[in-house]
Amino acid sequence: MVYDANNFLKSNSFKDWNLDGTITYGDSTYYYFHTVLGINGLKLQDACITVYPNPTSGKFTISSKNNISSMEIYNLLGELIDSDFNINGKTSNEIDLSSHCKGIYILNIYSGGKIYNCKIVVQ
Repeated sequence: MVYDANNFLKSNSFKDWNLDGTITYGDSTYYYFHTVLGINGLKLQDACITVYPNPTSGKFTISSKNNISSMEIYNLLGELIDSDFNINGKTSNEIDLSSHCKGIYILNIYSGGKIYNCKIVVQ
């Protein structure tokens, strides 16, 4: 197996050549795979932010070493479920999704001029 610099599994398809070196069948195709083993494999890009508990029954906490400026929560259809743009100055914020359906949600956290993403599982 061959991995690229981002730890993605990389493979290519086969080609057929004739005697003069012309490709008669096939093309260069690359497939990228990244394996995640459970929710614990989905970590925020920076250890300065934690989201707990995950999975959750609906209520969870975002905690950061830096000030959190805002956050957005999307369902898997890409629809905005919840947002809070008035968190300015806080390093911790509690979110309640218990009124929403069980499932997987995408959390975008804006902190320290960076955007952090993670998945939240509501059971």
